[in-house]
Amino acid sequence: MSAAVSAEVQPQAANSDQAIDLFETQSCEAAANPVWIVPNSHGTATGWLTGFAHERNYMVNNYGSLLEAQENVGYPFSFSEVPTAIAMKELAPADFKRFRAALGTGKVSIANAFMLEFEPSLVQAATIMRMGRSGAGWFEDVLGIRPDNAWFIDVLGVTPNMAEYLDLLDIRTMMHVRNAETRDQLYYLQAISGARITVASMNNYAQWRISYRETGPLPQHWREHMMRELYPEIPYQPEIPFVWPIGAGDYSAKPEDPQRLQEMTREVTDQTSRASCLGTLNDYWDSVFSSDLDQDELETITTPSLFAYNAFWGNLPQVKQGFRATESRLVATEIAASLQSLERADNYPAQRLDDIWWLLLLNADRALQWGAGAGDAFQGDGDWNYTDRDRSANERLDEMHDYFGHGYAFDPVAWRREYPFFWAATQTRPANSVCEASMLEDGVWCQGKLEAMGTVELESAAHELPMEEPFDGTVETDSLKVEFDLRSGDIVSLQSDGMVKLIEGRLNELVWYADHQTPEQNFSPTDLLAPRTGREVIGRTSEIEAEFKQYRGNVYTMVQVTSVADDGSHFERFVFIPHTGDQLRFQTVSKNVPYGRMLVARHDLEEPIEKSIRGTPFGYDRDRPRTGRGMEDVRASHDHLYLGLNETIAPASLWSSHHLENDRGIVLLDQGLSGREWGETFVDHFLMNAQPHYRGKENELYSGMPERTFNYAIIASTGEDVARSARAAKEGVYPLMETGRLRRGIEVSDTIVVETVARTKNEIRVLAQNYSSTETRATIRIPWPHISANLTGSEAMQDGELVPQTENSTAALYAFAVAPGDAFELVLKTLEPVAEVAIREGWEDLVPPSKLHRLSFRDTSLLGHPPE
Repeated sequence: MSAAVSAEVQPQAANSDQAIDLFETQSCEAAANPVWIVPNSHGTATGWLTGFAHERNYMVNNYGSLLEAQENVGYPFSFSEVPTAIAMKELAPADFKRFRAALGTGKVSIANAFMLEFEPSLVQAATIMRMGRSGAGWFEDVLGIRPDNAWFIDVLGVTPNMAEYLDLLDIRTMMHVRNAETRDQLYYLQAISGARITVASMNNYAQWRISYRETGPLPQHWREHMMRELYPEIPYQPEIPFVWPIGAGDYSAKPEDPQRLQEMTREVTDQTSRASCLGTLNDYWDSVFSSDLDQDELETITTPSLFAYNAFWGNLPQVKQGFRATESRLVATEIAASLQSLERADNYPAQRLDDIWWLLLLNADRALQWGAGAGDAFQGDGDWNYTDRDRSANERLDEMHDYFGHGYAFDPVAWRREYPFFWAATQTRPANSVCEASMLEDGVWCQGKLEAMGTVELESAAHELPMEEPFDGTVETDSLKVEFDLRSGDIVSLQSDGMVKLIEGRLNELVWYADHQTPEQNFSPTDLLAPRTGREVIGRTSEIEAEFKQYRGNVYTMVQVTSVADDGSHFERFVFIPHTGDQLRFQTVSKNVPYGRMLVARHDLEEPIEKSIRGTPFGYDRDRPRTGRGMEDVRASHDHLYLGLNETIAPASLWSSHHLENDRGIVLLDQGLSGREWGETFVDHFLMNAQPHYRGKENELYSGMPERTFNYAIIASTGEDVARSARAAKEGVYPLMETGRLRRGIEVSDTIVVETVARTKNEIRVLAQNYSSTETRATIRIPWPHISANLTGSEAMQDGELVPQTENSTAALYAFAVAPGDAFELVLKTLEPVAEVAIREGWEDLVPPSKLHRLSFRDTSLLGHPPE
């Protein structure tokens, strides 16, 4: 392949009067290694730089322009996201009709099986499964097409464990941008279980942007520029099909002169000696699977990638924690509804749950989860926003309370809860529990024996607040001895009940710093963080003299540490040390943190951290030890290219563990605060990125004023135990709730974590995962009446019907092989089906009455990219 565009290749004359058809694909369909040039348009479903109503007008108008080009000159494109299809159906029904017709011809394809583009690192497994089934199901019900590709073209990083849930959702392919662990475009992503997905990666989803500008023949230097974009990508796998996504940029409308794309298609053919065609994503994947491809030659990736936009993990902690709380509450409610309907033969509230899921899935839109965007997308009186949907979801969950009955406490986790739990009532408590009134929330904290995914009776009780007692710097319980630095309030030592020193370092030290290396004219500090060498530490609690109070209750001893910095920042650290158990619970409150500060909780073990693991929605990723990578090994995103390869910042889902060579260490549990950065001896837990705005757009949620609250915990650990870590994380977010009585609960073997139990049609689906590093025999005891049980998703045995190992009038015990890290579903057939849910046609039933008029807002002038 030539290193530069040949001067002999002359531009093709443009003739606007001459009919052209850009959708000529026969040459590529016949070729073994075609180049598929795939136009697309990339925006969001709920708002980014503008609010919901304007955002969907931009998307509808952009797709309308693409449909016009498709009809006029055969311009093909690939489409993503159900909410945008709903918007088109509501706001531009004629365009929706054209869209349906174009899908029927194959000249337009649906690229995404998921309901919208989300950030996989920031949601739980139950949400991913619902996102996939709601998305693919909607497209199939409304348009007669069930897509089977995951369109992650704005994802910030990938994990091998993505193969687990894609396998369960019958999604056979994935396309993503940024930070693939190989320079090859086509590769396999393989989970520890052996689940594998075929993946195509790229550096950008909108190449050749300049070809969308102006009209007439392309200037020679523009041709050369666009070929230089292609040259670094195309040479790695010359014998197999190649995909090249193009567009005018984010929010791409049609090109001003579509014939320019035809010119570039010919240019690629001439310069690469490969057939090149404009087509859809389906065309590319059809070529891949119909070609004579030796699949053994594709590289298999089993390691997690780098992550881009690393400041996102500290943005808007109140949104991240709030989403996690609503998401977990919805999953717990779905579990309770499933079991109660089986126990009492009640009607399962399928439609009510489905409505709440749609609200949550909209709030899982990636920009909202990242904490990236203008204020209108998150809150305010003008538009339907994140806060409206979160409030509505919780109000609807409140309204479902009476459905479940009363008098019993239901625990949605499928194992005997190990750690203290919160009960959101002040006049009752679960039987056989010891409780204390909470000093910081409306409710009580308890320790006691609960039934796994079952109920215990409630009893009336009066609860006393913990009493203040002297503080001498050391708190000793039945399980732990915790020593505080008497000057700063940082924890400097943890010992076990046998007085074995587990940690001698500095835990829960607050550190805040400013980034001086990332220039705002190129990147926003709400987007990127410079390496630690480019940041200035402004303050840390280890350098501030603190004040202390100590309180003792029936469950915890609580130490309150107050620190005030010279810049006016005020911090309250509440440290809850259980009388029994090895988990320290933290609530940290910051006040008056100035703009331009990243606040972290640092846990320094003072010796090199040799082993680190991060939880993911389906399993976990190992960050230490792992083979190092260089820039030449990966498809690094622009922030790594600009600031240098950063392997030390990544998001965790609910938990991470960090251990020394002697196996002592900590498990860090979060409630939505996903960001982690590790140094040689410490891990920083991102709490807040306080900034004045997002890319110049007002959003007061970025402020560190007047105060913010952060909830997290650590477990004093004597070795890696991923099942125990994952279970502890679920205990921290899955809430107890009041219901009627269940006679018996589910039981699972020690390495199994149940994510959710849900009903649909005549099925009960138990979604679970094996948290063992070896193949094991899982057992699940099912106490609910059912006709049969089928296992799907196990990599250790074929999908199919299971025969119970034991069965009696009250329960059936199933035993089956599961691979290490295996995610699977146990699908139970029931005697009676549950009600079908309605196909979602719009949002009128979910929007507050005061904002209903925003759904009909129509402005056909909103085309291209919202103002930045």
